Amino acid sequence: MTITASERVVLAKLLPHLTWRHHGIGCLQAYVRENVEPEVRVHLWHPSLVRPGIRGCGDVHDHRFDLESRVLHGKLAETRWSPPDAYDLLTREQPESVDIWEVQNARAAGAAAGFDGMCVQAYVGVQMHERAVQHYSPDAVYQYWLPRGMFHRTVAEGLAITVCTMHEKRGQAHILVPAGKEPVHAFGAPADAEVQSVVLAEAIEALS
Repeated sequence: MTITASERVVLAKLLPHLTWRHHGIGCLQAYVRENVEPEVRVHLWHPSLVRPGIRGCGDVHDHRFDLESRVLHGKLAETRWSPPDAYDLLTREQPESVDIWEVQNARAAGAAAGFDGMCVQAYVGVQMHERAVQHYSPDAVYQYWLPRGMFHRTVAEGLAITVCTMHEKRGQAHILVPAGKEPVHAFGAPADAEVQSVVLAEAIEALS
C-alpha cells in the first residue's frame, strides 16, 4: 500500500525529531519504530552520502532480516548477487571471485563506537554472479522485498526516500568484497554534518 499525501506531511514533520545515523552505502537511517516486531526505519538516500572507497568494497551487502521497502520519493537502482546457476553455465558467463565478510550490526557496536563494528572474514574465494538491475520509484515499482541473506547493492539517483520494515532480526549481516581486498566499513567515516543537514532539509521539502 502506497503512502497517502497526509501521511507524507506527517512524516515530513517527524523527520527533524528523529535520531539519524549515516550509513556509508549512501543513506541516513532513523528508526520510527524500534525494539518491537517489526521494526521500521526511514532512509534518506543521496549520492553525497556514499563513503569514498566503499563502492565495490563494502556496499554489496545482505541483511539479517527480511526487508520490505517502499519508495516515497526519488529513484533507486538495485542489483542483486547470487551463486552461479544452470543458466550461467549455458551462457558461459564468468562469475566473480569474492570474499564474504561478517559485519557486526550497528546496534551491537553501539553509538559510543560510532556504530563501527567488527568486520571478520567468513569465506574466501566464493563464486558470485551480478544479476540484472531493477529500478524503483513512486511512479513505477514503488515497493520491493529482500529476503534475509540476499546480497544486493542500492544506488540512488539524487535524493530518494524509503520506509523500510524489518522482520525478525537475527544473526549478522555480510558484505561482498573482491577476493584479496580489504573491506570498507559503512560506519567508519560519517559524512560531514553539513552534508547530512542538507540532505535532511531536502527530504523534508520533498515530502512537504
